[in-house]
Amino acid sequence: MNCFQVQKKGLKILKLGFELLGNNGVALIQIRYSDGNNSQKSKRWGYKFHPYSMTSYTIEEFWESSKMIGFEPLGIFLKPFQPLVNDRRYAYFFLMKK
Repeated sequence: MNCFQVQKKGLKILKLGFELLGNNGVALIQIRYSDGNNSQKSKRWGYKFHPYSMTSYTIEEFWESSKMIGFEPLGIFLKPFQPLVNDRRYAYFFLMKK
C-alpha cells in the first residue's frame, strides 16, 4: 500500500465520520501534520513499522479536504511537541457539519 492509498483511506474515514455526524455536530480530529519538509513527507514504504509517517497531511491539505467533504472548519489547535509521546507535529481540527 503506497502513501497515496493510505492518505485516501484516511480521507475516506473522515467522510464516513461526516456521514455519521448529525447536523450541527462538531468533530474533533487529530492528525500528525507535515510542515512541508521533505524528510517529513509521506513515504512510499514502511507502513508496517511507521504508519504515522505515511498518514501525515499538511495543515492546508487537511483543511481543504475537510471542506470538500462538507465540513465547516472552525479552528485548529497545534501541538508542535507532545511530551507525553516524545513526538512532534500534532494538529487538532474542530470541524462542524452544517
